Amino acid sequence: MNDKIIVEKQEERNGIQILFLKSYSGSLETLFFDEVKVLVGLGSKNFIFDLSKVTWMNSVDLGFLMGALTVIRNHNGSLKLIGVQETIKNLLVITKLIMLFDIYESIGAAIQAFQTQPDKS
Repeated sequence: MNDKIIVEKQEERNGIQILFLKSYSGSLETLFFDEVKVLVGLGSKNFIFDLSKVTWMNSVDLGFLMGALTVIRNHNGSLKLIGVQETIKNLLVITKLIMLFDIYESIGAAIQAFQTQPDKS
């Protein structure tokens, strides 16, 4: 597969940036990573990535996901994943990246986790 991951929609709730990602057949793989860098540059720290429409990831996509996590953490932020499909979860397990991500079943559960975690600033 040659699908790339792009931001389908973006919104903010309780100071948390929520990016709804989706698979896209084309050459726009850096778009979601660039969007994260812009939002972090504007002061956003906490992010939720909804992966429910991401059906496939390759090594490049994993690299962009790790890059986004690194940028967010380097600015004292946090990233939560929701809607992680079984194929993506298996990939994260196989690569041992599962240990780096907080995965939740819903936006509400991820937002609640942000509200109960200590402030990193």
